[in-house]
Amino acid sequence: MNEVNRRFYRTSAEAFSSSRDYPWLGWERIVGGLPEPPRSVLDAGCGNARFGAYLATWLGGEFSYLGLDASAELLALARRRSDLPSDTTLIERDLVVGPCAEALPGGRYALVAAFGLLHHVPSFARRSELLRALAERLEPGGRLAVSVWRFGAFERFRGKQVPFEPSIETADLEAGDVLLSFGEKPGAVRYCHSLDEEEIDRLLAAVALPCLDRFTSDGREGALNDYLVLGRAK
Repeated sequence: MNEVNRRFYRTSAEAFSSSRDYPWLGWERIVGGLPEPPRSVLDAGCGNARFGAYLATWLGGEFSYLGLDASAELLALARRRSDLPSDTTLIERDLVVGPCAEALPGGRYALVAAFGLLHHVPSFARRSELLRALAERLEPGGRLAVSVWRFGAFERFRGKQVPFEPSIETADLEAGDVLLSFGEKPGAVRYCHSLDEEEIDRLLAAVALPCLDRFTSDGREGALNDYLVLGRAK
């Protein structure tokens, strides 16, 4: 399933990035709720680094921004941006294969973001492992902000589901695992997992950090993403 996504972003990065080069409405509440402007930001699954650009506009450029993504093609688009903070590092890193703690860089960060990432991570065990590893990268008083794509709640996305490829063992699938088509290009499909409320609660229990904020925002319906903001005590 991870290879399905790697193939998708190799062939469709430009079109995907063009459709997602604007800030999500929910980010305003995330950033507005921070106790102070973050000096250091880790953006896991940064894609074209639009969240880094948003932060630079909102906060100014006086912070370090580290973006990670498995797609070299999306990172190449991110490197073309002129609106990122001067202290920006972009690293190609696959957070789905291998131990999550080893895939993530060292250090501690005031803000760790994972937007548009969890639905691409196969298996609950892997999703919870990744969230725990991200939480461990928080400095005292830091915030972990996560989005959960609610595509399973909307008919327009159910119409984009396509059959699984023969190479994927359906016995390994979990409820909520689907392949979604993208655009009009034949074969442009992504593996995505739809998280329900019960699974979100289980993930929060697995991370064991206080949930400081939980809300829904974004999209034409105003409810396309669930957001979770977790905090580490000083």
